[in-house]
Amino acid sequence: MKRCRSVCQGAKEEDCTDPCTFVGKKYCRLSTQYKMDPPGCEVIKKEIKTRISKKTMPKITPEVSLPVRAKTKKRVSIVLPGSNSRESAMLTPRAMLTPRSKVKSMSKPKTKSRSRNSAPRLVRSWTLKNSAAKTIQSFMKKTEGKRKALFYGTICSDSGACIALGKEKRQLLDFFKFDTFEHAKGFQSIGKESYNGFLKEITYEREGYQAHAILKSSARNGSDSLAYEYLVGQYLNGVGKRFPVFVETYGVYHYPNTELRDQMKTKDTLVKKLIPFDPQNIRDVCRKAKNICTLIQHIPNARSFMDHYEDDYFRDHESAYVHYQVFFTLHQLRTEFTHYDLHRNNVLLYEPVVGSYLQYHYHLPDKVIQYKSKYLVKIIDYGRSFFPGALDYHKKICAEKACDPLCGLRKGFATFHEDRRSEVVFGGENTRYRNESHDLQFLYFCKDHLNHLQKTTDPEYTQILEDTLYNQGISTRMGQRGTMEDLKHDTKIRNVTDAYQRWEAYILKRGQMNDADYVGMTCLGDIHVYLDKDLEYVPYDPLHPLSYVPVNTMPKPKPKSKSRARSKSRTKVNAPVQGIRI
Repeated sequence: MKRCRSVCQGAKEEDCTDPCTFVGKKYCRLSTQYKMDPPGCEVIKKEIKTRISKKTMPKITPEVSLPVRAKTKKRVSIVLPGSNSRESAMLTPRAMLTPRSKVKSMSKPKTKSRSRNSAPRLVRSWTLKNSAAKTIQSFMKKTEGKRKALFYGTICSDSGACIALGKEKRQLLDFFKFDTFEHAKGFQSIGKESYNGFLKEITYEREGYQAHAILKSSARNGSDSLAYEYLVGQYLNGVGKRFPVFVETYGVYHYPNTELRDQMKTKDTLVKKLIPFDPQNIRDVCRKAKNICTLIQHIPNARSFMDHYEDDYFRDHESAYVHYQVFFTLHQLRTEFTHYDLHRNNVLLYEPVVGSYLQYHYHLPDKVIQYKSKYLVKIIDYGRSFFPGALDYHKKICAEKACDPLCGLRKGFATFHEDRRSEVVFGGENTRYRNESHDLQFLYFCKDHLNHLQKTTDPEYTQILEDTLYNQGISTRMGQRGTMEDLKHDTKIRNVTDAYQRWEAYILKRGQMNDADYVGMTCLGDIHVYLDKDLEYVPYDPLHPLSYVPVNTMPKPKPKSKSRARSKSRTKVNAPVQGIRI
């Protein structure tokens, strides 16, 4: 049969007229409304087949009413009129009143059965896959808590240790949702009630995995403001990414009323949920001062520095490294943070695993300070601390009438003083401003305690305490303790920078003694502290142990040729272990 060739092919746009059409501004072709009829290849118009849809088809209603079975929704059995015998037909309700001839015309044309060699249908396959995916997703969502609890329980049997070390810290905080109390199971009192408030340990449990937090509540209107302490805690949460000596602050709340606060204090029960509190609502900060509470990180099995200081071995072998952790951090933050209440009970010592130790590395511009210690140091209680937002916040307190009299004096802001001349009377303590000497209080109490015990220790250790100057430039007529800021630098210890430098020089001389103290003990991991980036905790890998080399004996690296460096890099076995960034 002769193949037809379109008369439109190759025509220009101006010549492309009916029955031709110009497509896409590119070429001319025969319009889809026409076709070429062989063998003569005449151009004829296509026949248009009209389809009658069910919607447009007119309904034919018979004159005779048909009996319908009552209350039938899906199928109806009817008898069509004009038939010689009783015929039963099961028709849909829509076609119930339609004659049989019309019903036949409405029926869909039969499609040819699909041959075995034809392509398989993908619709059913996709539907099955989609259904399976939804089933798996539903299962994973329902078992998410159990799977996470199993995972965290495997890699971290003690959730408190992992949070303190920074291992899976963010994931654990999201898992337990401390600030929502969703998984809180019980409350238990810790210690005795102080002038500032009372503490409750909260046990969280999810899918059999436990964690703990501390709820700190105000005792009275004059207690140190917990709303302000929360703001300091949020600042230290950021600082804690570099220096691991601060506890995490989770949230701030208030009791609906005083009765519920007293019920929590006496009966360890919470009838109604705590209400999230906005510390920027200055009016409520003063009006609801005694009903405010904060939620902070719990240090499991931690003991205060004061409890340890009675022990001779701790004083002679461990306490110097605690001093270094404290004053290294205070020196780095000296212009933006002063604790103002750094006594020995506000320094906690936490031993993550009994019988094990941590290897510390402080990366300084010109050296690396390294030592072993079994303790993590945690400083607590920030209600009187100075931080960069202290002055502006107290100005807002002074401007609020609800905080009268004297700018919140009776609402938890008694250590804030507008007149700096009053610092002499109040022991140099003024939360509105920094004081780089006031936190020497920690060493002052250690010296006082050591003199009280009347026990001998290392002479150089004792000399550091004796060289610490405190109670300088203040009025002591009322028995007030404290000190005015002194930024001089000489042989005495006048500020936190002096203290940091003296303790650093002390521990550098004790490198070999420090190694000998931990012979036979297991290393938990390495903590790397930097000045310009977040700290890293590297769990100990027995295949690639990190050996300790005293800083003053570390050989200086010699310049090597490129070819020699390449050959050494190929034969290197002990690759560095990748750290976990906190």
